[in-house]
Amino acid sequence: MRPAVSDTQDFGQFLAALSRMPALVVLDLCNVVSYLLSSPLPTSCADPVTFPKLQRLVLQDEVTACLVALKHLAIDSTMDVDIQCRLDPASEHGYDHILPWLISHIGGRQITPELTILDRPNGLDIVIPQGFIANAAQIVGGLPYREAGHSFRLCFYPLALKNVFTELRTICRILPGLERLEVLSISEGCASRNPQDWFSIFGRCHQLRRLELQLPFEDNDNSFWTALRTTSDANVNGHSGPLFPSLKSLTLKGQNVKINYNYVGMKLVMWTRLRMKLAPLQTIEFVGCNVDGETINRLGDEVPRVILSRKGVEGDS
Repeated sequence: MRPAVSDTQDFGQFLAALSRMPALVVLDLCNVVSYLLSSPLPTSCADPVTFPKLQRLVLQDEVTACLVALKHLAIDSTMDVDIQCRLDPASEHGYDHILPWLISHIGGRQITPELTILDRPNGLDIVIPQGFIANAAQIVGGLPYREAGHSFRLCFYPLALKNVFTELRTICRILPGLERLEVLSISEGCASRNPQDWFSIFGRCHQLRRLELQLPFEDNDNSFWTALRTTSDANVNGHSGPLFPSLKSLTLKGQNVKINYNYVGMKLVMWTRLRMKLAPLQTIEFVGCNVDGETINRLGDEVPRVILSRKGVEGDS
């Protein structure tokens, strides 16, 4: 049971205690802030606490409590950041609370060229493995952007399936530098959408070269697969054509969910043939999937390289 408090004194004392820990390397706050607060959105009670040596911040709490914590903790680009926001099921757009902070945190920086979108059973994770870096135009004599940065993860739960795509689109529109994205990973839950919806998010990703999918093959009008074998029906960001025109490598992953590509051979082959007409693939790789030999052989007639990795398949070491 949460104890009754009359003001934000306990939270202020907590911040004061943190300020006396300059050597802190890892800070993991799980439901701490909401426990201390008497109001979900108090006024600022202290200057942001700085952490000269902090390498990793994990924050798991109600979304409004996460926002309060983020306003009072100084977070810079040298930290790995993992934010897990618990939403109020009664609010369909509770994630909106954190968006102003996200915009402020990004500032004038860009995302690094790898993005992972994970749809969990009751939520959505957006992961930028190398975090944010300075705008490419601002880097003078510094490290190349792909060597800089620290991981950034933002997830929301519980999240109704009908709201997953809306949230994804909202956040992706905030992320600067998406047009330089080179590697994208997507899991299955948020993939059943009209193809043009996907163009509205990723239509500017002309430099994407590797795509990793962890989702079953679907041959219907409302799927991510369909978006990959069609062209946009309108000019998107000054470009009309296929989604990911520079795509060279497609990885189909089945770990954990044990996705089975058996018995979809000809459909997958026909899909590949259509995709090759739009933008030639160089490699299709199956990782941890069940897939029959005939499918592998037929795909080998369509693309230069087909790779089957048994790692992660049940029964294999």
